[in-house]
Amino acid sequence: MVLIPRKDIEKLSRKTLAQINDSLAVVTVQSEDFDVNKFFRTLFKKFKDDFEKKQHKRKLSNLLQTIIFFVSEEDFTRCQEPFEVTFTKSTQGTAVDRLFADLKEWGGLDKEKVLQSSKKENLESIPALISSLEENLKAQ
Repeated sequence: MVLIPRKDIEKLSRKTLAQINDSLAVVTVQSEDFDVNKFFRTLFKKFKDDFEKKQHKRKLSNLLQTIIFFVSEEDFTRCQEPFEVTFTKSTQGTAVDRLFADLKEWGGLDKEKVLQSSKKENLESIPALISSLEENLKAQ
């Protein structure tokens, strides 16, 4: 995915055309005075003109396959900011222990409450435990 400023999209220079052609997706700003229909007609014309060249001289063969997202100025600015990725520590222990850790992380499910409502034999395997959990959730 490539971020292309509005002014570059409006000019549609060779560099911008190459960026669009070489990308799977492009994000740019949608302004009120920008004619999107005219933009896509121009893209199509550029593609068509390029397609009429001999195959080995074509440079825009992927131009119409790129997805172009038109977003607000605020969203465009936000897309340029670095994002934070958080990782959770892998839980050690048995498969059932890891299941409880995942249930706690994803749904806030308390292990002690689950243990109180589950039969001891259901704690031996994940399928039995999940069946027990489903029964308990239906009963609530």
